[in-house]
Formats: sequence, C-alpha cells, structure tokens
Amino acid sequence: MLPSTLLPRSEHYIQKQQNKGASITRANELFKHFLKLPEPIVGQATVRMKYRSASQGQATKNGALLIAEKPSNASSVKVGTAIGLGQHVAFQGGWNQLGSLLRKKAKFDAAETFELELSFDLERHTASATINDSSMTFKLPPDLKSIQYLGLYNKETATDFTLPIVETDSP
Repeated sequence: MLPSTLLPRSEHYIQKQQNKGASITRANELFKHFLKLPEPIVGQATVRMKYRSASQGQATKNGALLIAEKPSNASSVKVGTAIGLGQHVAFQGGWNQLGSLLRKKAKFDAAETFELELSFDLERHTASATINDSSMTFKLPPDLKSIQYLGLYNKETATDFTLPIVETDSP
C-alpha cells in the first residue's frame, strides 16, 4: 500500500478492508474501481493522483487514471505510465490501443511513485498531463462530451493508487 506520507489525510485514499488504499491486482477488477462523480464535468477540470507499481519480480508494471462518460473500458480514456515499457501514455479503449492518443518515452526508476496532474478542456477536446517531471499535451476523442466517471486502471499487474482529487472551474 502507498504510505500515508503520500497524502496527509487518509480519507483521500479509496477505502479498502485495511482502510489504507486501493490496490488493483488484476485487469478484471477494473470496473470495481470506477467512481461516479456527483456532477458531470462538461468544461475544464484538473485531476491529481499518485500511483506506483506494487508488483515485484515481473516486467509488466503500469498504472493510469481513467476518465469516462460511461463506465466502459472501450470508451474510457486512460492517462498514466507503462512502467515496464518506460513510457507515459494516453489511450482510449483497451491495452491494445496503448499510446493511441499519446506515447512519450521517459526515464524513471520503476519503483518510484508517479504524481499525475491531468488538466483537460472538454469543449476544445484538449488535455495536458504532467507525470513527475514529464509534461505532454494531446487531443481528447471528439466523442468525449462529459466526464461522469473516474477510475483506476492497470493491466496484468498490481498497482497502488491514491484517490483522484478533482478541481473544476464550475461553482
């Protein structure tokens, strides 16, 4: 689990049996970690979260924030890190679409904690992401009209996440 020093208050973690964080261990657990927002985001917003690999002794390591209008793997957009591949990525759909929106090589230690800040403008269909010291911009899919769900995503690995924190320009 992520240590409590990553975020000062434990209520920022997704609650689990041990009440310390979320750890996704299999891709088929993806839909258990969709969070429906109280109000849809239709304009601009910024989402912040942290994640790190919780797997040891395997090459496949990854983690991403998921944004979606519907709780569907096929239509959701994932932004995060393919740790084992040494890349920051953004893609819509399944893992076979990895990097379809963005793929950026990066140098990092596979054991480090990744801090993601994702800012997006749904009217312009643009997004910018900063993951640790890497910044990137990309276009969002034109069919993404609102964000009604946030989620945590990984594929065939174990990943620890903090709860995404959302800031909007809306009152």
